[in-house]
Amino acid sequence: MQPPASRHAALATVLSVTEAARALADAREVARRGARAVAHLLGADTAVYFALDETRQQATAVAGYRVPAELQQPAYRIATADVPPVLRDAGRRSEPVIAAAVADDPGFESGALRSLPRAPRSMVCAPAVHGGVVRGALVLFWWERAYEPGADDVRVATTVATWIALALDATAVAVVAPNRTLFIIARHNEHLYRSLRRTFEDDQTVTVILDRRAAERRAGASATELERRGRERRLTPDVETQLRRRGWAVVTVKPFRR
Repeated sequence: MQPPASRHAALATVLSVTEAARALADAREVARRGARAVAHLLGADTAVYFALDETRQQATAVAGYRVPAELQQPAYRIATADVPPVLRDAGRRSEPVIAAAVADDPGFESGALRSLPRAPRSMVCAPAVHGGVVRGALVLFWWERAYEPGADDVRVATTVATWIALALDATAVAVVAPNRTLFIIARHNEHLYRSLRRTFEDDQTVTVILDRRAAERRAGASATELERRGRERRLTPDVETQLRRRGWAVVTVKPFRR
């Protein structure tokens, strides 16, 4: 396994695609930039974003980065029935798939892979999930060398895949527009906190906060006060893990609806 991408590189990847999704009218360009950003972050040889059609029977290659010439086909489509079983099963659970050795994994046995002019050594499939439904996936390939990314890297790839799906889905973008993006920065990363505050100071849909919970405990607040604040500020296990591992977390906050 190679070392995980740096915290700042991972954050820069998410931010670059987030900004592209907000600013660009060309959704395919958002997909291309997202594929490129994640390929650079994970050191993948090729990255392709596939979108599912409304019937969920076909996946279409929307855009890619460093696609080998022998694999380039206009409007490449693949029937979901031909997708490797391990990818179909993971898609039903909205989970990513990591395969460090594709050839040794029987779950990847499929006509679609057998028909490729080149066989990948390693693959990562990061689903784009919105509203509890898989809209597509960002698929990364390592053709010659084995690679197994860490959980943080896969989480970044999944976040980028979802932003691409939102850019492609005009109806989803209309629904998501009122949502807010919340960046929670660990206390020891105050320089990153200040940088993000400056970056998003004019964006009303983005909030950047500093995690002050540890400081409040050290300050000697009463047990009752700490318990009350804890209920108000309790974070999900996933967010706690992001803060502990990389020093920042990103959360989508949906507006309250009656």
